[in-house]
Amino acid sequence: MDISERMLEVARNEKSDPNIIYINMPMEKIAELNEQFDIVVSSLAFHYVEDFEGVVSNIYNMLDTEGIFIFSQENPLCTCHSGGNRWTRDEQGNKIYFSLADYGIEGERESVWFVDNVKNTIELSRQS
Repeated sequence: MDISERMLEVARNEKSDPNIIYINMPMEKIAELNEQFDIVVSSLAFHYVEDFEGVVSNIYNMLDTEGIFIFSQENPLCTCHSGGNRWTRDEQGNKIYFSLADYGIEGERESVWFVDNVKNTIELSRQS
């Protein structure tokens, strides 16, 4: 499942199998599939979702009793940058350290990742 038809086309070309069904839809609508799964895998996608808890809850509800949910997401060190230089440099221009000034600030970020204006949402973990 992917929101990008282009990514699905790449997947179809690289991993074609009659047992694989490719679905073009946003992950926020996963509950519409009305299915149960043994395993759900997501790679580098959840940092694009505004309602992380809602999507994870929907996935949890779709897992079989012994189901497994595996996911990865971008490290906040990569997504916290919101402008200016990423690196503080010495007088010779050598990198001294990575700028983490915006690490604790939640909200949307724009960056360049193959195309301009890719949006990530930063949300800090909360304990209830």
